[in-house]
Parts: sequence; structure tokens; C-alpha cells
Amino acid sequence: MKNLKSRIALSILLLAISGSSFAFSECVREVKNVFTDFQTVVKDGTGSITSGNEMVYICFTTGSCIFKTIKQLTDGQMARFFSMGLTAKTTGKKLQVRYPEDDVTCPPVSVSARSDVLGMWLVQ
Repeated sequence: MKNLKSRIALSILLLAISGSSFAFSECVREVKNVFTDFQTVVKDGTGSITSGNEMVYICFTTGSCIFKTIKQLTDGQMARFFSMGLTAKTTGKKLQVRYPEDDVTCPPVSVSARSDVLGMWLVQ
């Protein structure tokens, strides 16, 4: 009997822990602008070439934006990120964006920019 109670308590604990590890929010957003931020490549005093954080931004009609930097993604991932935003903008479709926490207010009306997007896809 004592072993059964221990197993039940352990099961409840594991369920509580595992539920919070899969927390996320999804928001449907209308794309207003898609743009890239290219920073100038500069030769420093040692002769090596340095560059800034080249970024792709997808901004929404709510005033908020999502972005990724070249340091966060591979070239292929960056191209897909840019393509998704551009496709949504040119076709008039919306993006469904997944954020890592479960308490995101949709749609947030802010001028903030986030780079912690987990995923996105086109919706009607």
C-alpha cells in the first residue's frame, strides 16, 4: 500500500513537471513589413574582417516584430525565415507564430522585437 502511494505521488509530480516543459503560446499575426538589416563589413586594425549581426525582421500590424540573426540560424534557416515573412506579406496570408511561454497575450500591441520564436507557419 505504501509503495502504491509513493508511485502515485511520483506520477503526479512527473506530470506536473512535464506539463510545464511543453508550455508555449501561438498567435496569428498580419505581416506589415519584412526587412533585412545589413551591417557594414569592416576591416579592423589586425587585417581581419568583422561584421555585425545581420538580421531579418518580420513586423506585424500590431507594432511588434520578430527577428533572427545570422548567428542564430544557418543560411538555409535564415532564407526560410525571410521567405515565410515575404510570402505572408505578398499573398495577404497571416503567420501563426509560436512563442516559448504559455502566457503571451495575442495580439500584443507593442513596439517590442523578439528573437525567441520557436516556429511559424502560414494561415488564412
